[in-house]
Amino acid sequence: LDVRNQFGCTASIYDTIVVTGNPSASFVSNIPCANTPMVFTSTSTTPGGSINKYTWKFPDGSIVNDVATTSKLFPTAGNYNVKLIVTNTSGCVDSIIQPVNVLSNPIASFTFNRSACQLRPIAFNNTSIPVNGRPITTYKWNFGNGDSSNLRSPVYQYDARFIGKYPITLTVSDALGCSSSFTD
Repeated sequence: LDVRNQFGCTASIYDTIVVTGNPSASFVSNIPCANTPMVFTSTSTTPGGSINKYTWKFPDGSIVNDVATTSKLFPTAGNYNVKLIVTNTSGCVDSIIQPVNVLSNPIASFTFNRSACQLRPIAFNNTSIPVNGRPITTYKWNFGNGDSSNLRSPVYQYDARFIGKYPITLTVSDALGCSSSFTD
């Protein structure tokens, strides 16, 4: 800047300005299953600096600040929009709204003959239902006494030590890792 007063005197001042680039907001997430914590990780970048502020906005109105990675549980399947706002050390801001399709879980269920006798085999009939064409790939049975099975429809026999009432739990998972449990 050069200035001249009414007497013809001049003065100059020089300064520099640093122009930094804007950040670019982006994020990734794991495969989202209903009622399972979903992890969101910022992959945002900024030229010539660093990102020092993160703001995550979720569809239920919750906000998470100042972390590059966070998690959120979506209780039901559906389409949701997640927003990330990033600010770099120069104060420049960018944001992104990204849709997330939260997947349905398979439905775990089974039947069995309730009049079970000691030392007699009980056939457990797996009636679990896969969803959206994703096959069920794992079965985890817990017979309530410490014994378990990974078979689709196991036959199990309680021995003489196990007279009483036992909760039976079946947990099923599909090819993408979405799962559910049923206890009877």
